[in-house]
Amino acid sequence: MSRRGENMMQAIEGIYQNGRVKLLETPSKIRRARVIVTFLDEETSNDGQSLVGTIEILDADLEAASLEIREEFLAAIDKSRAEFDG
Repeated sequence: MSRRGENMMQAIEGIYQNGRVKLLETPSKIRRARVIVTFLDEETSNDGQSLVGTIEILDADLEAASLEIREEFLAAIDKSRAEFDG
């Protein structure tokens, strides 16, 4: 099984406005990738503070979801293989 994308997951803070997403930093070592965009509640103050802790929480949630999806996918393959083999 390929491990090509194993270390690609990154969380980058950005701002969505008028149908566009503006990233507040440049992702490292990624030229093209699929993304998941999560919209957070709008902050009441716009003082430029970072969303401390949010990236770590999001990363952990995405990793857990990715593992769950992988397990379900592998289980489906095993079931199909068992049905095919008789």
